[in-house]
Amino acid sequence: MKSCVFLLTLLAAAEAFAPRPLRSSSVSRRRDRQPRSNSPVVNFAGGSSDETEALLNEMLEAAPYDLPGIVSRSLKLVSTPSFFMAIAARADKAPEAKKRELDVLAKSVVSCLEVIVQRTEEKVDAKAELLQEVLKAAAEDDGEFLVPLSSEKWAALRGAMREASEAAPGALDESFLSTVNAYMKKCEEDGIAGMVTMLQAVLQTYASIVLAVQVEVDTEAEAESAAALLDKLLASNPAGWAALAKHELAKPDSPCGSAEDLLNEVQARIESVVLGAGAGTYAQRVQAEFLRELMDRIEDSDGKSVVFE
Repeated sequence: MKSCVFLLTLLAAAEAFAPRPLRSSSVSRRRDRQPRSNSPVVNFAGGSSDETEALLNEMLEAAPYDLPGIVSRSLKLVSTPSFFMAIAARADKAPEAKKRELDVLAKSVVSCLEVIVQRTEEKVDAKAELLQEVLKAAAEDDGEFLVPLSSEKWAALRGAMREASEAAPGALDESFLSTVNAYMKKCEEDGIAGMVTMLQAVLQTYASIVLAVQVEVDTEAEAESAAALLDKLLASNPAGWAALAKHELAKPDSPCGSAEDLLNEVQARIESVVLGAGAGTYAQRVQAEFLRELMDRIEDSDGKSVVFE
């Protein structure tokens, strides 16, 4: 058995996961502001040798009809070259009968991966189209993007994503978030900083929608509680978070309480929403990063002089 056969097959299949280029859009950076990076980081490295060996043993003992489920459940580990190198290494030391068994297993795993890739391609194409549509809402009249986004364009992006979510519940799911992350990673590699900022805005907007308790929020109205202020912040452009928090909390006898009260409300939202998103999911990571950034801005508003715009 030649390990290179498995590696080449896997790498060919992996190409299907690469993001298609976004339709060209010009991105200009506003000179008066510097956006913060909130890009969630995901590591797709292979698992330990013990994990790999345990998975191989499970696959060899499983019935053929159980293999697709095992591959799907262990995709993070199976879709790495190291997994196929482990099969090849085991085959090199095995008797002839075992070699044939491992050869059949490797081909079966590749077949399962090809099916998963095909289904993923179809889903990624749909999510890429959705991403293109919501990005249009944040574009200027000439089709260009100005980053960081103005409050008007932030609201337009948030509105477009809410409409997409309401029209097709579940549209802003793990597949959508992984598609955004894949494009963002590609833009980082290509040095397209402005588009990275735009895609970060999409992730921030997603988090602002799923974390809000109130669906409809009047950002011009005075908040009547710490929870209401948090929803108001979530519905507002992140660029103005610190200023908005300072403005609301500085009012005499503010019904929103203190910065500590607001931070406690953020913590409660973390416990009620983020922790229920599923450990290790894109959703949990994006929401956690978003709220961590919000907490930093609230602390800024409490300890630094911020001019309300």
